[in-house]
Amino acid sequence: MICAASKKDYYFSERIRRRMERIPSHRLTAVEAPSGFGKTTAVREYLSALSDGARVVWRTIGEENRLGEWEVLCRVVGEADPQCGNELGALAVPWDDECLPRMEAALAAMRHDGEVYLVVDNYQFVRSRIPERYLRAFYGALPEGVHLILVTQLVNPVPRAIVVDAQVNHIRREHLDFDTADIAAYYGQLGLRLTGEQAEGIRRLTGGWAAGVYLTALAYSEAGTLQAANDVGALIRATVWNKLSGADRLFLLRLCNFGSFDLETARFLNETDWIDENILDMLERNGFVWHDMGERRYYVHSILQLYVKKEFDACSGAFRERVLRLTAQWHEKQGDNFLALRYYALIGDFRAALSLPLATSDFSSNASAENRKLLLSVLDRCPPEIRAEFPRAMIVFAFALFIYNETERVVALAREVERNVAASAMSDEEKRRLTGEIVFLTAFLAHNDFAAMAAGYKRAVELMGGPTSIINMKGPWTFGAPSILYMFYRSAAECDVQILEKNLPYYLAAARGHGAGADVVMRGELQFNRGDFEVAEITAHRAAYAAREAQQLNVELCAHFLLAQIALAIGDAAEYRSAVGALREKARASKSAVHLNMLGLCEGFLGAECGVGKVPGWLAEGDVASRVRFMTRPYANVVYAKSLLDAKKYARLAGIGAELEKAAAFYPNAMARIYTGLHVAAAHEALGAAEEAERALRGALDIALPDGVILPLAQNFGALSPILKRLLAREFLNAAALKRISALAKVWSQNLQCARAALLGAAALLSEREREVAGLVARGLTNDEIARQMHVSVATVKSFLTRAFRKTGVASRAELAAWLLRWEN
Repeated sequence: MICAASKKDYYFSERIRRRMERIPSHRLTAVEAPSGFGKTTAVREYLSALSDGARVVWRTIGEENRLGEWEVLCRVVGEADPQCGNELGALAVPWDDECLPRMEAALAAMRHDGEVYLVVDNYQFVRSRIPERYLRAFYGALPEGVHLILVTQLVNPVPRAIVVDAQVNHIRREHLDFDTADIAAYYGQLGLRLTGEQAEGIRRLTGGWAAGVYLTALAYSEAGTLQAANDVGALIRATVWNKLSGADRLFLLRLCNFGSFDLETARFLNETDWIDENILDMLERNGFVWHDMGERRYYVHSILQLYVKKEFDACSGAFRERVLRLTAQWHEKQGDNFLALRYYALIGDFRAALSLPLATSDFSSNASAENRKLLLSVLDRCPPEIRAEFPRAMIVFAFALFIYNETERVVALAREVERNVAASAMSDEEKRRLTGEIVFLTAFLAHNDFAAMAAGYKRAVELMGGPTSIINMKGPWTFGAPSILYMFYRSAAECDVQILEKNLPYYLAAARGHGAGADVVMRGELQFNRGDFEVAEITAHRAAYAAREAQQLNVELCAHFLLAQIALAIGDAAEYRSAVGALREKARASKSAVHLNMLGLCEGFLGAECGVGKVPGWLAEGDVASRVRFMTRPYANVVYAKSLLDAKKYARLAGIGAELEKAAAFYPNAMARIYTGLHVAAAHEALGAAEEAERALRGALDIALPDGVILPLAQNFGALSPILKRLLAREFLNAAALKRISALAKVWSQNLQCARAALLGAAALLSEREREVAGLVARGLTNDEIARQMHVSVATVKSFLTRAFRKTGVASRAELAAWLLRWEN
């Protein structure tokens, strides 16, 4: 397919016609090809030729205003049915299975009259892709008569597993290519005669590339000679650029940094109150510009935009600087300070860049490798004397460095700002306030030593005379970790809890109450992990109330997570449902990616350590770095390690054990060190490496036993029991400690199974064959006897028993028999 110079003569090969005709019979059509193959034109022309009853919703994603994939899908549905779009948007990003039925129900109820076509053009620009199976569920749930069409370049294609689905209409480059016959037919349509040899020559020159065929046709019709299509710049220059007037060229040059624009943008960039009719006529006639009448917006094809950018690069320095400045000012006017920063940086106007009202949230919400480079570039290139003029901006930039874990640069920049403030002519009061802001910022660098951090917070409040006015303290207090004890338990649990209880008020004063209730949660978590379940429950309710009253969602979520664990420990299924329900509802309502990933960590821990629910796929696969922040990764590693253990991937866990232990010890995080040690120990034990198993478990015991943090050991008692007994025999463990662990393990196991049975049903805990083996064990049969009676191998019997032990939480044949007797009666 290609369009002619008149923008009215289109040619469609039989191949693309057949593929286009399949669109109405498929819920999803994916159109994938490089730039210049006529993807957008083919889809647009096909849909425009449909009957008047068909509705087309078209959304083009611009490179300059990328959106997340879920947001794009919600918006395109919302344009067809606002209520359905709102219901989908309320789900935030559907990372967990609980959202699937709600998403499917919302789509099933989507209101529409006749056929509806939802088109997402430039799909390659969407960011934050949702998991493949959610995209599959999304288009699969579209009601009859609603069709999704994704038009994309191959730089960021639709997932392979999607496009190979027989239910998906996949349009590829080969369907859009021009063969020799197509070229001859198209040229004939334009009134140009070609011999077979000439047509084949054009095919070889262009490779069947639609834009090349089009440009070659324009050049041939005007000059009577064929130009090599591999020189795209020469073709664009000869057939498009050289045909434009000086005013047309100037117009496009000024807008070269915009993939799309409206007339207000055009007037601002061209420094005029009106656009000449001749320019508007050029835009309508140009085969590389599309005018969306509904949006009142012009879209420039990437081929033309890239060429115009090259012409722009050849313009005078003064002109380029003027256009880039106008581009920056336009983005600043629109409130997009981050894009404005990018363009001010390009022209080296650092006074204008640092004058922008940038907030710390601008950097945290735009965190990426590309924007990290921008941040470092501005700091490296900005002259010291200009940095000295903008201390408040430099404090914001220092916080941005902290987000990217650039610790050394944070310290260096903070010291520089401190010197500049001291040497400035500002009032003593303002100097004190700014110095306090610097002290507040640098206190974070002592993470997770809260005593050291609090000393900084206390001094910061004294200097500032109140809370911070520069650093936005509305983000998650735990950086997305679901446990305060995980964050601040370093070596001596009781001491670390008391440090937080004593010093948290200093932070609250500096951060406007951010993190209120965290000390109560940490106290409750320590009580819980010592086995004091009743006391912990009271404390957890107090923590949830305190955080809710202070509107500290992150801390409140930690409290609900603790309540869910306590409910399992006391066998209260109703309380578990209540706590997990509140956890899910509040995390999803926040629509925060950090809180949604935090929810994933909670559900992953409950699934892995407690056997209730499923571990999210990204956690089970160890996709940690892309989902959680640096200081939260050891917690995610705990869930990943237990998932490997449950999947019997012992060699993998043993192999990465040292790295997991290193990550847990970085700050350090004592709870992560305990869980990591016992998981790695269990993996070595399963591999028959007794010495390595004992070494790993002794490391965990050295931390846990002095602090009485024995619940992690009780939760994993079945796998650890043989190692603990050996350590007892070798006097690395005393009998009293083992007795406490064993007693708590029994309470935990029995109550957990009560809760699980109420939640899942007792029969659901074991498979039919596992129940059969358990019944024979209860009758006193040996493994050999069970194997003969069931006509299986002894190894198979052992496998069934291992799974039954894990699912029921028991550690011996006698306990399994007692468990079965309890549920059968």
